[in-house]
Amino acid sequence: YYHVPDKFALEDLIFDAVLGEVDFSAIDPGLDAQDQGVAMGHALRRALLTHPNTVPITLTRSARTPGQLRPVEERLGRLHRLGLEPTDAIAEVDVIGQYVFGTTLAYVNPVAAQSGATSTGGDSGIEPEEFPNLVRAMTESEYLGWDRMFDRGLRALVHGLIVDRLRA
Repeated sequence: YYHVPDKFALEDLIFDAVLGEVDFSAIDPGLDAQDQGVAMGHALRRALLTHPNTVPITLTRSARTPGQLRPVEERLGRLHRLGLEPTDAIAEVDVIGQYVFGTTLAYVNPVAAQSGATSTGGDSGIEPEEFPNLVRAMTESEYLGWDRMFDRGLRALVHGLIVDRLRA
């Protein structure tokens, strides 16, 4: 490490660079709260997917440098303008952030990618008598794909963390 003091500092620079690519500027502030929240989650995910090999690094740290905190600051500002109180806004940032980072890691995980994990079932060896509900879910559900499953979960979280809070 000739240009930085240690590996931790290098990983901070990587995290800064990735979060520096989070772009909320194209999100219309006139959108309703649900659509703005979903669009912000997708913007974060796009930045992470641009650099898939860095996703595990991003999960090992909390945002703490100015470069890492800029998208958090912008997101909090948007949430405040929508009418969320500070406690609800920070909860939204934390929970949505954890969801986006976690699901993105699952998506880029080399083990999942190599196994072609794109279906809900197959020959799992699960005994129907012991796990009837799991077997039913695996055999009768439609796999929506990574992107649609991500969007479905994101919308559910945004609805609960933003829309429902604004109605309270």
